[in-house]
Amino acid sequence: MLVGSRSHILVVEDEPIIADADRRQKEFIANASHELRTPVAALQGTLENLVDGVGTPNRATLGRMLAQSEQLGRLVNQLLDLSRLEAGADRLSTEELDLGDLLHGLARDFRLTHPTSQIEVKAPRGLRTVGDREQVTRVLTNVIGNALRFSPIDAPITIVASRLNGSVRMAVRDAGPGIPFEQRSKVFERFWQADGTPTGGGGAGLGLAISKAIVDRHGGEILIIDNQPNGACVVVTLPAIS
Repeated sequence: MLVGSRSHILVVEDEPIIADADRRQKEFIANASHELRTPVAALQGTLENLVDGVGTPNRATLGRMLAQSEQLGRLVNQLLDLSRLEAGADRLSTEELDLGDLLHGLARDFRLTHPTSQIEVKAPRGLRTVGDREQVTRVLTNVIGNALRFSPIDAPITIVASRLNGSVRMAVRDAGPGIPFEQRSKVFERFWQADGTPTGGGGAGLGLAISKAIVDRHGGEILIIDNQPNGACVVVTLPAIS
């Protein structure tokens, strides 16, 4: 809002917007600190035991320390990635992508790492978009990985891609516990877990926040839609090219 005469104009910001941004920033710092504290404390505790002679620097202990440091490194990298994406600092290296080829390739990769899981892909070749291959692959890898994580081993996940109204629509369905309607927008927030609670287990809750930032930068949309009584369906939509 602008207040004042022609010679003197005072810009008054919208206080509710500022307050909300300030609240979100404080929540982000608090959640990030909490997530960083866990692996740091575990690593520090192990090192202190070794220095004090309480613990023995054997293979198992060193392996735990390595796992803790790797967890810390992943979290720091995710935080940096999310910060750069939301600030628009990462330069998109765009090229023409065939999303059918990309999805079939990812399914082959996941079948190698998840040999007991069932992955069904219905994605014709020729569904093309322009985007950053690495970042688009990261989004789809995260969405498919989440579906495998929450779906029972004996239940298939399905990946269906089609062209609709000038866009390419990719739907990943699983047979897991599903996500309540009131929580479907929250899962794209930082540190929000798919069980409906902020942080807690199985990751830092940054994967879908990063995915949303990437999809937004590509002019697309990512959301969770109604599915069968069980499971969740994540839909990624990107602009199509002919």
